[in-house]
Amino acid sequence: MKTTTKIHGEFFRTCTLKGYRAKGFPKRPGLCAATGINVFSLPAQVDYALKNGAKNLVYTTNVKGYSGSEKLDKHFKKYENVCPEYSFIEHKEIYNVEQSVWKLLCRDVVNLEGWFDNLTG
Repeated sequence: MKTTTKIHGEFFRTCTLKGYRAKGFPKRPGLCAATGINVFSLPAQVDYALKNGAKNLVYTTNVKGYSGSEKLDKHFKKYENVCPEYSFIEHKEIYNVEQSVWKLLCRDVVNLEGWFDNLTG
């Protein structure tokens, strides 16, 4: 599989606790609703990444594997054209798992604030 995106740096693993799925999160399709509790800490994570020299802010979803990951990948693909906070970059094998790579386009996906006009990639 030919790829052009260079992905390196720090990775953060996130999850949603089963008892808190779909509770207290914005009711909007796409990244905002699907991110879980991470949606509220995202601005702090973005600030940290930018402070430490990040030029691209990306995240991944598994194309195949755990059923929850596959559902999330399909969800992002389904709503990509109506959700302004992210865009698809490519499919890439990372750690022997086929993944979709997505670019984050704004700092705060809850309030749709802090758009990245000056990042590369």
